[in-house]
Amino acid sequence: MNVGKVSRTERSYSADGKAFVNVTIEPAESIISKAQYFLDYQRKEGEPPERSTDTFVGVIQKAANFFKGDLKSLITGIWDELIYGLLTIPRFSNTEFVTRTGSEEGLTFIPPEKSFTSNFAYEAQIISSFSIGHYISLWDILKSYANPPVYELFCDALETKQIGENFGFGILSGDLGGSPGSKYSIGKRSVKVIFRPLPLYMFNVQGEWRNLSDERIDAFYEFPLEELIEYKIEESEEDIICGVHIALNVYQNFGTVLSEPKYNEKIRSVFGTKLLHVKLAGLTFKEENLTAENKEKYKTELAKIRDDLFSIFCNEAQLKVGKGSLRRLFMPIRVGMPFRIVLKKDKTYPLRNEDVSEFGYITDVIDEFSPGEGKAHSTVHFKWAPIDSISIFKD
Repeated sequence: MNVGKVSRTERSYSADGKAFVNVTIEPAESIISKAQYFLDYQRKEGEPPERSTDTFVGVIQKAANFFKGDLKSLITGIWDELIYGLLTIPRFSNTEFVTRTGSEEGLTFIPPEKSFTSNFAYEAQIISSFSIGHYISLWDILKSYANPPVYELFCDALETKQIGENFGFGILSGDLGGSPGSKYSIGKRSVKVIFRPLPLYMFNVQGEWRNLSDERIDAFYEFPLEELIEYKIEESEEDIICGVHIALNVYQNFGTVLSEPKYNEKIRSVFGTKLLHVKLAGLTFKEENLTAENKEKYKTELAKIRDDLFSIFCNEAQLKVGKGSLRRLFMPIRVGMPFRIVLKKDKTYPLRNEDVSEFGYITDVIDEFSPGEGKAHSTVHFKWAPIDSISIFKD
């Protein structure tokens, strides 16, 4: 953890004269996630309502215009005009901690470098959604556009350092069977909020996990099995889906269904109908493209998203329903990255090789330090671990 916020301290004293201090440090994104604003006019008794940009409501009124454009422009505008404007009114440790998009200091924001829906525009009307007399949550505004698993929103506070052969950067995008997109880094005493399309480079064009080291791609972690202190994995039928549907939250009535569900009949025949339903919020059509001739272009773009997700999550040869955790000696590990567990052919392990899922996607990392005992460990939580499911669907 590079940056945090002290939220609580507790002091205790014992009869033998010892004193202890417990400090609770919250992640930096709590500055945003816990910030709620009640939309009044902050009226002082006997004075008219204030609407200057030095007050919360003044910032909101200023930012209450129509945010519209591609996804990157929209999200950048929400951060720079609304979130930055509101969070620079209060200060943390008398420091302007929240900074504009593109800054390398403090709590800043990295917008998506690309989106899955380039032919669509996005809209946001802040006041129409959050009117006077209501609370607004800044984090919820951002989350409303990060529709999982198409888009991801998370806070990265891990300082970028190259330790040995371990990959030290973060990744902003990546296509199926392709190379990782742009890298990002985290400086000292800074933290970045990442909004990105789900990087798909860890899967091949068939949607199956691929060995990135064979492709000479270093944007992943390798964990030798003999270095793991503990390994847990679970598989649940509830995580099995048989189809994907991409829905739109559009403001115009286009008069047609642009996206239809796609099913894997083999999976549906065994496990029943359960759809991965993704609703892309804030979408509208670019006015210059709003013609019947472009209908197929819109359909093609939505179908591409659906088909990519379908090939990954509805692949009967490799159901990705494993989730769990692994524990090892401490090392800096970044969330939102793929990993591979390495098993040596000439080594005997205390468990069967087939009981270990080779791949996974990191969702959370918990580091534990015990200075008095000289110990430090990292616990990695993961999802989308593949299982060998071919035998389930044999004719």
